[in-house]
Amino acid sequence: DIIKILTRFAQCQFQPLCAVLGGIVFNEVVKAAGIFTPIQQWLHIDMFKVLPESVDIDIEENDRKPRGSRYDDVIMILGSEFHTKIMKSKTFLAGYGDTGSELLKNFALLGASCCPERDGLVI
Repeated sequence: DIIKILTRFAQCQFQPLCAVLGGIVFNEVVKAAGIFTPIQQWLHIDMFKVLPESVDIDIEENDRKPRGSRYDDVIMILGSEFHTKIMKSKTFLAGYGDTGSELLKNFALLGASCCPERDGLVI
């Protein structure tokens, strides 16, 4: 069952996972180039809780069907109903420093608070 789920969603890029892996890889490169010690053990990130539990989920069903938008990967994984909730959410981000700019980028890539019914981004 796990293999079927993985192959069904293998083409999707899930932005939060990409951000985590990118941060880890960057930190490891910095550590290897400097005085710090890189990770010497196994690193396991379990993202199966994000995927649907049922193997019988059809990507082409109406709720998960790609719409030709930049959010198609998120819609295929989470469904359009949940993505609409993400888009309609109101988000407050205090502080626009290093961490704040990264969070703002992640919000934009997920479509958080980017509801077309409201004119623009609500932060």
